[in-house]
Formats: sequence, C-alpha cells, structure tokens
Amino acid sequence: MWHLTMQDKKAYENAMRLFIYESDEEWTDYLAYAKENDIDPYKEKKQELDVIRDSLMNYLPLRFHTYILDSTLNTPDVPKTYTRRFFRMEK
Repeated sequence: MWHLTMQDKKAYENAMRLFIYESDEEWTDYLAYAKENDIDPYKEKKQELDVIRDSLMNYLPLRFHTYILDSTLNTPDVPKTYTRRFFRMEK
C-alpha cells in the first residue's frame, strides 16, 4: 500500500497528463511522423504543456520549472537526466 501526500498524488496525476517520449528512438519516430504529416512537433508539444502549465508549476519540484516555463519539458531538448528524474518523480 502506498502512502502519498495529496501534493504527491496531484503531481503524479498531472505528470501523467503530459506525454513525453522516453527514448531517442521514440523521439525519432515521432519527429518522422510529424514531418510526414506536416505537424509542427514543437508547437504541438507546447500546446500540450500550456494546458497543464499552472498545475505543473504548483506540483513539480523547482528544478523542472525552467523547462516548464520555456515549453521544453516535453521535447527532446531537455537533458536526459531531467527526463529520467521526471519519470521517477525524484524530489
């Protein structure tokens, strides 16, 4: 049984609303798909992030805020160490 604070629960729920590819291969596939379908992948990812930006700012640790504010948290531009921390929800 897990014992989470309400803040941890909210952070987890909001993080799960944001789709981030974990591997370089997944990003490559997504970027190829976007190119084939005339999708601007960075614009699309920014729109996804904009929907939940405020709640992410409230619940994610400060080290993620730079990437939330510059709309790169869910792009391949984020350093892999931050992506791994995001998926593990390390404090």
